[in-house]
Amino acid sequence: MKKILVPTDFSKCAGSAMKYALDMAKETGAEIISLHLVSPYEGVDVDGSGLLWIKEYQEAKAKSLVNWTNKFHRMPAYKSLKIKPVCNIGFTVTEIAEMAKEENVDLIVMGTTGASGVEGMLFGSIAGGVISVSKTPTLLIPQNAKFNKSYSFALATDFKIDCGKESIILLKEILKIHNQPSLKVINVLTDTNSKPNEKQENEISIKLKGIKLSMHYLHDKHIANAIDNFIETSGIGFLCAISHKHSYIYKIFHSSITKKLSFHVKTPLLVLFD
Repeated sequence: MKKILVPTDFSKCAGSAMKYALDMAKETGAEIISLHLVSPYEGVDVDGSGLLWIKEYQEAKAKSLVNWTNKFHRMPAYKSLKIKPVCNIGFTVTEIAEMAKEENVDLIVMGTTGASGVEGMLFGSIAGGVISVSKTPTLLIPQNAKFNKSYSFALATDFKIDCGKESIILLKEILKIHNQPSLKVINVLTDTNSKPNEKQENEISIKLKGIKLSMHYLHDKHIANAIDNFIETSGIGFLCAISHKHSYIYKIFHSSITKKLSFHVKTPLLVLFD
């Protein structure tokens, strides 16, 4: 892992994401890009009379970003790490995705609050927008989450793992960073008559070769509810999922609208893409 992008709005959630990214960078030597975006409409009067001073407004925001970044850089644990502050004008979701692509970023780390529920957090928010338009692996960090090498990892999957070699390598690296040699594979069987598929187990074992896997099948009509219960009872501290067309991750979060899953705002969530 060479580059980590951390978008920030200077909130506590962004601060939690920044600390998590820095703790991972300590293990990998990765460069942190701290990105703050100024909307094209910020610092501009409604009648357009302020168009001439938006540059001045951006400069003030850029200074705030440097100050925010320096706050972390002054911490003894992070002094040796490379943090590059970048302040641009643009629309948040598209700019984050484009920056990740242009800078060849390995991972985007974003803070989440869940204040509007999981639907609001993912499908009506910046995080959800980034996941929709970007193909860069994204790690969502709840406000109170902290880097912890004792986390137990789980992968929620429908066994349709088509993500590329780079995503698999990143997953293995993140497991290594957290000192986790194993991964719990969770599959929810919505049909009570369904049984584990040995062929699917073999296929995922081949794709995730080198990771010690343990299969866990849950019978429940409500996917999100089943995963929520499993995480709470199994002490899972880090959830992974793979986003693809008609994806399992969509089912998880769509279902959580009514189930009000709280674990997604308590547990770091790594989203990989096929």
